[in-house]
Amino acid sequence: MALYLIKDESGREYGPFTANQLRNFVSTGKLRTSFHIRSTDKSTWHSAGSIKGLFATSDSIEASPGEGDFPKDDSARTGETVYLPPPLVSHEQPTDEIIEPDLVEGIDEDAIAVETRTAALSFAVQREDHTPAGNLRTQPMFVVVVRNEYLKKSKTFRKTDFHEIVAAAHDQREKWIAQEIKEKVAAQRARLVELSEKRAADLARDANETVSAIKNLLRDGLRASPGIDWNRYYDHREFPIFEFEPEPTKPSAPFRPSQPQPNLLKSVLPFLLEKEKKEYERDIKFWEAQCKRNEEQWQRMREDWAQRRQAATVHYQMSRDIFLREKSQRNRDVQLFRDQLTKGNTQALVRFLEECFAASVYPKTFRVSHVVTYDPASLTVVVDLTLPNREDMPDIIDFRFIKTTREALPIRMKPKDHESLYDDAIKQAVILTLSDVFRTTDAAQVGGAVVNGWVTYLDRATGLDKTSCIISVSADREKILAMDLSRVDPSHCIASLKGLIAGPLAQVAPVKPILLNTCI
Repeated sequence: MALYLIKDESGREYGPFTANQLRNFVSTGKLRTSFHIRSTDKSTWHSAGSIKGLFATSDSIEASPGEGDFPKDDSARTGETVYLPPPLVSHEQPTDEIIEPDLVEGIDEDAIAVETRTAALSFAVQREDHTPAGNLRTQPMFVVVVRNEYLKKSKTFRKTDFHEIVAAAHDQREKWIAQEIKEKVAAQRARLVELSEKRAADLARDANETVSAIKNLLRDGLRASPGIDWNRYYDHREFPIFEFEPEPTKPSAPFRPSQPQPNLLKSVLPFLLEKEKKEYERDIKFWEAQCKRNEEQWQRMREDWAQRRQAATVHYQMSRDIFLREKSQRNRDVQLFRDQLTKGNTQALVRFLEECFAASVYPKTFRVSHVVTYDPASLTVVVDLTLPNREDMPDIIDFRFIKTTREALPIRMKPKDHESLYDDAIKQAVILTLSDVFRTTDAAQVGGAVVNGWVTYLDRATGLDKTSCIISVSADREKILAMDLSRVDPSHCIASLKGLIAGPLAQVAPVKPILLNTCI
C-alpha cells in the first residue's frame, strides 16, 4: 500500500498517511491546495492542488504519473453504486412520555413537626404598671398575646402572676402547634391521595390509548403520507454570517496641564511665576509621556485586534468552505440517488423502501423493523418484517385506584382477548407493509410484494431464543390498490390474499415463507 507525507505552508511534515486518509483530510478541510505531498518512496514534493482528482468534484479520483502517482480509490462511488445520506432530521418520533416523581411516597410527620415548631411564633410578656387611665397599679399586670399564623388565631392573656401567664401562654401555643401539625398532615395526606388518584387516571388513560393505537395500527398508518420527505435529506441550512468584536476605540486624551498666567502678585513676586513655569514644564513632559504611552497601548490593542480578527476570519472561511462543500456534496448525493431511483436502479429502490419503512409510524409499544430485497426479474419486493412477540405486547386496559393505600392496581386483559389483540395487530402490520410498498413505488418497478413476518421468542422446550416465520403473505399491486384497506377486517383480508398462517399467531407456529429474502 502506498503511503504519503504532507508538508504544510510552514514546512512542517506529517504522516505517513494512506490515500483514503488524504481524501478524508480534503473532505474535512484539513488538507489544502497550498500544501505539498510526496510518496514515502520518492523524494519529490508535489503541490496538493496539482494532483488530479484529489480536490476534484468528479466521482473518480486519478493522478497522472508525473503528479505523484496518486492511486485510484477502489471504494469511490460510481454511477452503479447508490448512496443516500442519513436524514438531517431524524425519523424517530418524539415521545410523549413524562417522567414524574414518585407521588405515593409516605408522609414524614416528624419532619412536618420539626418544621412547624421551628417556624412557630414565640411570645413576649409585657408588664403594665399603670391602668389605662394612667393610675399606678397596686400589682403589676402581665400581658401576653399568643398567635398562630397558619390557623389564623390569636389569644390575649392577662394575669398578675408572671409564672401563671407564661405557663398559660405556653400551653396555648403548644395546643395550636399540635393542631397545626395535625391539619398539615391531613392536608398533605389528602394531597397525596389526590395526586395518586390523578396518576392512576393518567395511567389508565395511557393504557387505553396504547391499546387503541395497536387496534388502529392499520388505519393510522394509512393516514400517514407514504414515502419519505426529501426535505429531511436536502441540506437547506445557511452558514451564519461572520461576527467579531468591534475594533477598540481610541481612549480619550488625559487632561492637559494649564499654562501659568501672570497676575499682579506674580509681577510683584516674579519668583512665583518662575516656580509655576518650572512646574508646568515638568507636568507637560509627564503629560506628553502619558499621551505617548496611551497611543502606543492603543496601537498594540489595534494590532492585537487585527491579528485576532484575521485569525477568526481565516477560521470562519475554512469552516464555511467545509460547510458549503459538505452541504453541496450531500445535496448532490441526494439528487444522484433520486435520479438513480427514477432510472430504476435496483439498489436505489431497496434503499428507498428501507427509508420509507424507517419513517413509518408505529405505536411505541409495537416495534417492528424491515429488511428489503428486490427481484428485478419478477418485479417483486420481499420484506422480512421483524415483529414483537406476544410477551412484549401490552395487556393492561385500565387501573383501579385503592384510596386507603394510594395504589393503582392494573386491570389486565383476559388471555383470549390478549391473543386476539396480538393476532389482529400482526395481520394489520403485514397489510400496512404491503400497502406501503405499493403506495411508494410505481408499477414499472414493482408489480408484487411478499411480506414474511418473523418473531423471536423463548422456546420453552430448550430454554433458548428461537426465530420463526409465523406469517407469509404475497400480493400483487392491482389487488392491494383496489381494496379500501381502512375498512377491511385484517383476518378476512389475509385469508383473501391466501396468506400462510399455521393457527393462532400467539402460538408462533412456523410457516414456510412464500419467497425467502435472498435476492440481492
